Amino acid sequence: EPAIDPRTNLPYVTNPGLFKLQPDTADNYEIGVKGTLDNRYRYSAAIYDIQWHNIQEGVQLTPLVLPAALNIGEAFSRGLELEFFANITNHLAAQLGYTYDQTKLKSLNPLFQYPDVSVPPPTIGTALPGTPKTSLALGLEYGQLPLAGGELRFAINGHYQSAVIPALSATVPTVAGFTILDTRATFALAHWATTLYVNNLTDR
Repeated sequence: EPAIDPRTNLPYVTNPGLFKLQPDTADNYEIGVKGTLDNRYRYSAAIYDIQWHNIQEGVQLTPLVLPAALNIGEAFSRGLELEFFANITNHLAAQLGYTYDQTKLKSLNPLFQYPDVSVPPPTIGTALPGTPKTSLALGLEYGQLPLAGGELRFAINGHYQSAVIPALSATVPTVAGFTILDTRATFALAHWATTLYVNNLTDR
């Protein structure tokens, strides 16, 4: 017995195209530079352009809202990645990372429409789900502190990411950007280490 479409109250027969999933591929073009300065500083920088084909994405299919995967279409991802690490003093080290990633949907599989997919399709030019446009990571570690024959060190790491869309849909709400802080204290002795840590210190 066929399923009933709750919107039209008519029988729905699954589109045969939904049973086939093609492999996704990507053409990645990237150029960058990395190096060391004064044996205390390390850096890297890269720009990239990724052309995505037959992107596989988790979606909800048919009026029954069945979880599955679908080749949603074509898209690109273009951006910049920067990393910097510094031994500021004998005890203090810092690490900084920044990413700018612009993603856009270039074309949409004709199967991405109701009732084959249970949500309204996104518009061309929509960002890919789960990908923040900007993200920033900063880490500080204060260590090499002698204690009881071992070494004590403290660290704090912060991560920021901008808003993202959680799924491909014309009606899905955007998830706001956020910042998370993690801290840890470690005591190392010979081949052993004990760490006390607090993740998400500000409870975001």
